Amino acid sequence: MEKLLNRFFFLLLLLTLLTLLTAGCLKKPYYPGKDYGELRIRLVLAEETVMIRAETNGSMITAGIKKILIQLSHGKGHLTRTVEIPYSSDQPMETHLSSLYPGKWQVTAEACDEEGYVVLSASREVTIEPGSSNTTELYLTAAPGFLKFTFDASEFPGFGTEITEGKLYVYLDPKTNQSTSFSLTREGDCLNGLIKLPAGTYQVRVAVPQTTNKVYESPYYTVHIRPGRTEELTVGPCEELIIGGTIDFPPETPGQLALSPGEPAGSGSVIVHLSWADVPGADVGGYRLYRTNNEGRFVWLAEVGPDTLAYTDTVTPGAYYNGRVGYAVSSFDLGGNESLWSEPVYLDKP
Repeated sequence: MEKLLNRFFFLLLLLTLLTLLTAGCLKKPYYPGKDYGELRIRLVLAEETVMIRAETNGSMITAGIKKILIQLSHGKGHLTRTVEIPYSSDQPMETHLSSLYPGKWQVTAEACDEEGYVVLSASREVTIEPGSSNTTELYLTAAPGFLKFTFDASEFPGFGTEITEGKLYVYLDPKTNQSTSFSLTREGDCLNGLIKLPAGTYQVRVAVPQTTNKVYESPYYTVHIRPGRTEELTVGPCEELIIGGTIDFPPETPGQLALSPGEPAGSGSVIVHLSWADVPGADVGGYRLYRTNNEGRFVWLAEVGPDTLAYTDTVTPGAYYNGRVGYAVSSFDLGGNESLWSEPVYLDKP
């Protein structure tokens, strides 16, 4: 009997020791004393992404970035780490985090300006192995903005009964005829939508309920989207757009766009001469011209070099919309960033 009790206590002690040794251990691979990993984060900013031109003397200044917030989220967000680092335009921006639990982490960086708006952002997934040291680079690019769109349908026939929805069509690439649609939902006497868009200038139009079975299709409207900001656009049937503010975005928009009709080109065509003012700066890559099509929407026309400040176009009789043709010009830098479009100029049909 005594021997049985001794064996029982021995087995109980052995089981207890095994439990203590294995408790809290990570899945293999496992390095005793070095369970957690560490991560060094390096932020990379393209100079043309974060610089704007001073209006006074044409020199380059930073876009007012005040701080950068870095957040790490593990798994389904049960574990999070947040650090804040200052922005520096002339020194490397790095931060180091230790004691990171092994597994997949989502790393997000957001650069905020003095008003707290996120103007640059980046995100990527990083896998941390037990006991490992890791380095990752985040390439900060212009953060998206938002368009708060409202279609006032208070005087629209059948709204609220036969008509309860609509769509906003955004032309993200002026070189194509493709649009991206966004649903608008009814709120009272309006159709509303909050739409996330890349920073830039776009043409939009609204269709009720949609283009395939439309009972109403608006003219084209031009919207300017700034990183991290929400722009408001309110329109009604057959009314001009109501938009708050004009937003500047690097590089500068070419000014003094002028149009002068030239001699007839035969078969009813007209030659048009365009000119605009130079945008100063060594990083200007050239200029892009846009012209309305026969539906009244601005589409890509041509691209010229930085030393070219004039363009000659031929307008055929079928190119007019409501008896006129419109032109606009923008500038772009060597990094591919495009300015906002200029104010349009129009040629009336002879």
